[in-house]
Amino acid sequence: MTKMVLALASGLVLITGIMTWGGGQQAVKPNSLRGAAVKAKAEGKNRINIRAPFGEYAGAESPPDEVLADATVVIAQPIDSYTYAPNEEDIVTYYKFKVEETLKEAPPCTRCPDRTPPDEILPVNEGEFLLGMYGGTMSVDGVQVSMFEPGFPPFSKNKKYLLFLRKSTNGTVSLLVGPSGAYGVSPEGAIEPINGRPHPLKEAIAQRFNGSVEQLKQHLKKPKS
Repeated sequence: MTKMVLALASGLVLITGIMTWGGGQQAVKPNSLRGAAVKAKAEGKNRINIRAPFGEYAGAESPPDEVLADATVVIAQPIDSYTYAPNEEDIVTYYKFKVEETLKEAPPCTRCPDRTPPDEILPVNEGEFLLGMYGGTMSVDGVQVSMFEPGFPPFSKNKKYLLFLRKSTNGTVSLLVGPSGAYGVSPEGAIEPINGRPHPLKEAIAQRFNGSVEQLKQHLKKPKS
């Protein structure tokens, strides 16, 4: 399988690891992570939750057959993660995945942006890829700040996932249709949505493929007319 690395998706992932944002005397912007921490301290709080930036997911409005045609579909398991603040307002988490099986390989998207992951999560070995998202948990001036998106739970290193990915021309990847493009996979091969929100792709997986990895795999293997 072609080696894949990260592209930012407008979604969130929470993680349990905590990193530290160092102190300083510079002015505090109200909408920054430090501004949120200062406000929390004034209110006597030592931990807060803030929403991830709003963004539209690629493929969010596409019908299921179009998503299936455009996506690289893999079963993969997280093996590492790294969280940092790329600017004063955002928290980003990168997950490193090990590919267990590639169900379908799609051509690169020539319109998709190329991204560069931080050195701390490199290298990416053969059969691995990085997926980066807004969200995570950091210690900011002594306050635990968690950036999150409702309905997008953290990836677990103890679980395998079915992922619908889009690759750019340099091999970086993003998650199609956001949380509706990520599913847990049970030991028996059942496909499990990560939240209860309705979405056409979820309905297709449940109704057309009976929530089965094997049935989805057989569909993806069929030659296109």
